[in-house]
Amino acid sequence: MILNKSNLVIVDLVKVDVGVPVLNNIHVRKDGTSVASNGRAVVAVSPVGSEVKGKLPLEESRLKEGSEGITISAEFIREVLKNMPKDTMFGGLLEHCDIDRSGAVRLNDGKRQRLLKGRLYDRDYVGFEEVFSRKRSGGVRVVVNLKRLLLMLSVISKVCPDSSEETPVFLEFTEQNDIVVRAENRKTGQRVIGIAKSYKSVEGKWLKSNLWEKLLGIVNKRVSKKLKK
Repeated sequence: MILNKSNLVIVDLVKVDVGVPVLNNIHVRKDGTSVASNGRAVVAVSPVGSEVKGKLPLEESRLKEGSEGITISAEFIREVLKNMPKDTMFGGLLEHCDIDRSGAVRLNDGKRQRLLKGRLYDRDYVGFEEVFSRKRSGGVRVVVNLKRLLLMLSVISKVCPDSSEETPVFLEFTEQNDIVVRAENRKTGQRVIGIAKSYKSVEGKWLKSNLWEKLLGIVNKRVSKKLKK
């Protein structure tokens, strides 16, 4: 199964949880979708497209018949990322890997192939499908600059540090659809307010749902039927 760097970096979301050991893994669905969760948030990345796979210096391994996906330890994924070659010469085509049914990962730096051996798990992953299938309110839609939003949130996090990692932030929207973020430093009682301006021009055009997003919002059995057609 072909995965690229974008499919793997979501490992940064996962965490070690003694009560739910499966959270310290990432899951790859049969269609190539990668999923990570820490119990509070879930992130999914769409599969590598067939047009890209055709240009790679890797042949794709197939999962065994009847398999609905694979679960891979976060530790091994980090090792794979550490060994994945940086690629500016070929536009990122070398920043892919192939995982076979035994858990072996093949990498290619453009000159030679490298093999890493890890362990795959057969156990079920956390039930993330229900989260994606929840209906959205259909209310305010906002488009903001990612780096500016991350910078603002990073600053707010420094103003309101919390070792428990349970700092609440309060989100509101202005009439111009700018995002207002409020938080409080529990030790000093100080408050912080941040405002991220939304795009007002062509950059603010809404990103329409594609087929993958629509399939992700359907429970597993129905997705399987769709993919078989």
